[in-house]
Amino acid sequence: MHKSKCLPRIFAIVLAVCSLASVLITASAANPFNDISAADYFYDAVLWAVDKNITNGVGDGQFAPLKTCTRAEAVTFLWRAMGRPAPKATSCAFTDVVKDSYYYSALLWAVENKITTGTSATTFAPDMTLTREQFVTLLWRTAGSPVESAKTNFTDVPDDAYYATAVQWAVAKKITQGVGDNMFGPRRDCTRSQIATLLLRVSENTNIMPENPSYPQDPVYPDVPQTPTTPETPSEPTDPNKPAVNPSVGVGGKYETNWDV
Repeated sequence: MHKSKCLPRIFAIVLAVCSLASVLITASAANPFNDISAADYFYDAVLWAVDKNITNGVGDGQFAPLKTCTRAEAVTFLWRAMGRPAPKATSCAFTDVVKDSYYYSALLWAVENKITTGTSATTFAPDMTLTREQFVTLLWRTAGSPVESAKTNFTDVPDDAYYATAVQWAVAKKITQGVGDNMFGPRRDCTRSQIATLLLRVSENTNIMPENPSYPQDPVYPDVPQTPTTPETPSEPTDPNKPAVNPSVGVGGKYETNWDV
């Protein structure tokens, strides 16, 4: 075949290879994590959270979607989603919080705005796993604690539960539909992927978040995790109607019936 006749074919092949490389580079840039894919239900939510400087993962190209969220991490996610507003206060009353913690500004903001009051007058329990009831309540309080007239049909959300109105609001705003079988799963742990998904739905279905927060990123986890010393809590009288304290799943005996998130 004549050389001049081969040139168009060669150019076509080179163009195709360049186009494929461009697609691969673009896809890689769009998704910085190697532990999530477009097939995951939370994929768009995680990429949205990255774009909005809410998270940049846990390091080594990972987002850790199935890792449970602590209360400190959840408050940090929420604060970043709100544009990282600067708190007026410089200290708080919680004795189990280290002042130079990565989440300290987020916590001060949340306390100032009555989004959280801690697990007691002097404790926040930053390392305790966050539950669904707690995070929905945080979101609801961030929205100004609105009241929805429509009731939910969740069989595991009592009408007098502290989080009942928050759940009603979240359902009305299409932030959550529960976990199936007419259940909300209030005491189930919240994972990082669930937090990102709920935040995206709040962004899409309410007007409480700024559209384009442009603040520098920093990791949800500090390079060297800080473990504050938690003061010992005096033992409480045993109540047979309450389950035992199990901090690993975010449910506590004394404050369980009115968990102050």
